[in-house]
Amino acid sequence: MTTTESTRSGVQWQSVLRVVLVLAVLGFSGWYVVDNIRWGALASAMRAARWEWLVLGVSATVGSHLARAARWRRLLPEGSAVSLSAAFNATIIGYFMNDLIPRSGEIVRPVLLARQHRLPVAGVIASVLVERLLDGLTLLLLLFGLLVLESERFDTLFAGRGYSRDAVLTAILVPVGALALVIFLLVATPLGERVVAWLGAPGRSRFVTRLAGIASDFRRGLRLGGMRDTLWVVFWTVTIWGLYVAGLWSGVEGLDLQRYGIGPLQTVVILAITALGITIAPTPGAIGVYHVFCTVALTELYGIPNGWAFAFAVVTHAVQYLTAIVLGGAILLRQHTGVRELMRVGEREPSPEEKGT
Repeated sequence: MTTTESTRSGVQWQSVLRVVLVLAVLGFSGWYVVDNIRWGALASAMRAARWEWLVLGVSATVGSHLARAARWRRLLPEGSAVSLSAAFNATIIGYFMNDLIPRSGEIVRPVLLARQHRLPVAGVIASVLVERLLDGLTLLLLLFGLLVLESERFDTLFAGRGYSRDAVLTAILVPVGALALVIFLLVATPLGERVVAWLGAPGRSRFVTRLAGIASDFRRGLRLGGMRDTLWVVFWTVTIWGLYVAGLWSGVEGLDLQRYGIGPLQTVVILAITALGITIAPTPGAIGVYHVFCTVALTELYGIPNGWAFAFAVVTHAVQYLTAIVLGGAILLRQHTGVRELMRVGEREPSPEEKGT
């Protein structure tokens, strides 16, 4: 077997494994729903829902995508050359693809935008990596704060499962600290420059030289332009997560969950837990995983009846999912782009012009 055939075989097996894992998660989620949901209570909750609150949910979802696009422009190499509408369109297309194939949007949207604006592909992909790092750090900080603010509820939850709150806090702080240290060393110290220089030294193989170019692009993508850009990135990050909370709050109001003691703080708890679940076990459009984590959090932490908790999960997920599908589909139709074309975006080697060279 040639090297090319071996590589192709390895990629195929990885694809098969991913499909199997996704199907396993979806299967578990389906079993949970069928086995645990009180369908009568779910029907009652849906009938009693105030659907006008969905307007807030849709508005908050669109607003969060717009804020994400604005933040992305601050992280992009030569981001000033990219209009907000172009960044927004690529962002929505990314969510559209994630609703079909888990994580595919994280590759499609940067490569698509890089080709449209002739930006360095590696630098644009690096900007998406920065986004994920920012959201990951934000999520971990949220979880840390919530473990302190809602300590009694989490203590009860952890005690019944053999965990301690201190152990969970440590498990959060250690990776956050390590990740922050690595980023600081590579981006804000001469270490990153030395790594790139070492990779690009004369006499290196073609592969290593190319790797040096990619590493250089990534360093540029990981750098912010200055204090002004940093403050804008922080502002948009807070705005994104604030709009996520507003989207969930539409479900709280629509299903009148305040009567069970669900307020703004509890809504943030649900957001953090569902976001953690989606991160751990991604499925197409977070189907199944979102519903399980959301329902368990509401029933286990706040004692909300099973049917009402699942109704909340169904309504809030549908708002997010359908908004991305409808908007993404409309943008693709306007751009005369098909899903098959998007799925082939990362297959061929970009030309020098697409790399920005």
